[in-house]
Amino acid sequence: MDEVRSTVKTSYDVETIRGEILKHLEGKSNGLRLEDIKYDFKATPGKPIIVVEALLEEALRSLYGQGEIVIEYKGKCMRKPDSFPSFKDDMKIVLSKYVPSPEEFIEKEKVAERKVEEAIEKMPKPLEKFIGPKVEEIIEKEGERKAPSQGIETSEHSSPFSLSVEVERKVPDGMQIRGVELEFSGGSFDDFKSFNAFVVSLNIKKPKVPDVKLKLVIEGPMSKKEVIDLIDKLPRSLGGGSVKAVVEAEKVA
Repeated sequence: MDEVRSTVKTSYDVETIRGEILKHLEGKSNGLRLEDIKYDFKATPGKPIIVVEALLEEALRSLYGQGEIVIEYKGKCMRKPDSFPSFKDDMKIVLSKYVPSPEEFIEKEKVAERKVEEAIEKMPKPLEKFIGPKVEEIIEKEGERKAPSQGIETSEHSSPFSLSVEVERKVPDGMQIRGVELEFSGGSFDDFKSFNAFVVSLNIKKPKVPDVKLKLVIEGPMSKKEVIDLIDKLPRSLGGGSVKAVVEAEKVA
């Protein structure tokens, strides 16, 4: 056995193991745990035979010291000049080229932010025509206030159906609706098709809203039935968020 071990050590020295580790990690942008590398070397013909684990540790320390690899351990990402962490099976080894340096990461974040800002500046303002003045501004316009109105605010609901039920219950029959605010919050709308169909039905250009915090102000006059019909057009799923309504209603003279 001593002779076999000596032969193996000669065949698979630290330099050979270094090269095989680099080759084995190539194409694996998420890296591999040390225990997986050990297993792959044991199970794959032609891979280095690790007789003494110290050779593997020495090879990794050498690669780490030369900045060839990054080590993820206990939620931390370590690279040269950080100290080499404890040699543990659950440490993850990643080629440095797959892990941006802190400076590169910050620069990429800045570039991404600039692109977002430029995109926002170039975006049309499709909701401006539609939203117009706030409900409060409509009410306070001089000469337009024919009769006292009341604000009827609903609770937040996770479905349009439950919202329309509350509107049906709270808004008295025979009232003329001056305006409706639909306030959305907490939704992501990953699948925006159903919500977009509702927006398109109101003649708004197609918006892109990845994270919804949106208030729609809809001018009247309209009937209670028209408000409920409008709410019923909302998508059944609200992207995991909720919606509430503030209905400005007045008695018809």
